[in-house]
Amino acid sequence: MGWEEAVAMLCALRNAVPVGVRGLPPGWTNFTPGELVEKFGTASCWHGARRLANSLKAEPGLTALLLEIRPRGTALVGLRHRIKRIVSTCQKVHRISLEEGCGAATAADRVSDLLRYTVQVGDVIDLVPAVEDFAEAARGADLDIVDARHYYLDDSRYKGVHLYLADRAKLDVFEVQFHTALEWAVLNGPNHDLYKVYRNVATPPEQAEKALAELKRQAASLPHPPGLARLEAPSGSLAACGGCARGWPTPR
Repeated sequence: MGWEEAVAMLCALRNAVPVGVRGLPPGWTNFTPGELVEKFGTASCWHGARRLANSLKAEPGLTALLLEIRPRGTALVGLRHRIKRIVSTCQKVHRISLEEGCGAATAADRVSDLLRYTVQVGDVIDLVPAVEDFAEAARGADLDIVDARHYYLDDSRYKGVHLYLADRAKLDVFEVQFHTALEWAVLNGPNHDLYKVYRNVATPPEQAEKALAELKRQAASLPHPPGLARLEAPSGSLAACGGCARGWPTPR
């Protein structure tokens, strides 16, 4: 692929028809295709656009399915952001390629949150049962859980459970997070701006360290759910992927 092909792919995505009643994410069109290719490279943009185009096709049916099988008493929140933005996708493919020393095609295939959903539970005691109920419902809906991680660690900057699933028909991975109402409030409060400071490659190291320390301080106040050992057990409800591992070292 060349520069013109990458720009054409990005233009087609930018002009995509809004998906369902929830539309596309805020800021979907806020970029210039040529400038994006210059910034992150032809290959990263082309392969990122390739993956994102496939995800857009799968999204309406997947969103409807998750709304149907979500555990009783939970809610799917943040649906306006269920699709990763084009700029964020190209940036992530470029970053993974650099960090892991792989080609853009491989890096794009390693992005697991082009479609990402959040299941919110009311209280911390409800979180593990909700994950277990969802895992059973997902299996019944022909979804495979290919990986699972939780971030309830003493030194974590973030709390929650992440499941990575694949639709057996399309073989594309997507993400479902589980958070308590309190965790969700922290994530979308001051934590959000701190995270952007921490992750920005242009942030001076000292400032990034201060942001990370504050993120960890905020996360330390969030209680850990009972029953995590059931999720971690290789023979438990997440046996298909060997149980829910601790951390990764940090969510991508």
